[in-house]
Amino acid sequence: MAFEPRRILVVDDEPGIQRIFKRALANYGLVAEVAGNADEAMTRLEGGAFDVIVTDVNMPGADGIAFLRSCRERYP
Repeated sequence: MAFEPRRILVVDDEPGIQRIFKRALANYGLVAEVAGNADEAMTRLEGGAFDVIVTDVNMPGADGIAFLRSCRERYP
């Protein structure tokens, strides 16, 4: 039985934070995709579902809470 990697989306407007998450998750054998804002994250979600979304709360434009609400509405 082959292991299917989990899809993780990290949404943060700071590139340094994105790199930290990618490295930390890689230490556990996980691969994260990153987005710099809610609009970019929504575009990534259109490409397929993610198992986990980690988001910053304070971002320019839509904050993390508004982004997660939009995710729930669009992708129940």
